[in-house]
Amino acid sequence: MAEAEAPRSTQQADPSDLARLPSPMRKPDRRDTLRRDVSNLAVAAPRPCSTRGLWRKRRPMQEVVDSIIAAEQEARNRLSEASRNAEAVKVKAEADSSALISQAKEKAGAELKRRVELARRRAEGEYLESRQRVEREAEALYASLEPLVVELAKKAARAAMTTELER
Repeated sequence: MAEAEAPRSTQQADPSDLARLPSPMRKPDRRDTLRRDVSNLAVAAPRPCSTRGLWRKRRPMQEVVDSIIAAEQEARNRLSEASRNAEAVKVKAEADSSALISQAKEKAGAELKRRVELARRRAEGEYLESRQRVEREAEALYASLEPLVVELAKKAARAAMTTELER
């Protein structure tokens, strides 16, 4: 009892306590932590496992640790599988998006060609219309100036036919 009452600093260190102390040279991994935590647990007395009064023994702590480690490994495997599946979905989504982008570019190109053709036809129609209007205006101007041209042509012919003396 005296030993239990003594301060902790004067007590002798148990070798298992020393094994539990982390090493400054390496970082403890999850398995070491689990084994250390499980080894500290006290093994309980058998307890009933059903209402019929049957008793079953507790599994040894190593089996518990192994099952925990196996569960961790299975979780890692599932996580890596989910990661691979996510990567496959990402690749498929990128391929689908690339296909959609190329389709959108093709549609945009076709729409652009259609609009350019429509604008070209409209410009051509406006050009022909303005050309016809200018030709009509030129014909109207020529028709209005025709009597003046005839008069000037007569004067020029008379001037050319007259001699120097007649003038």
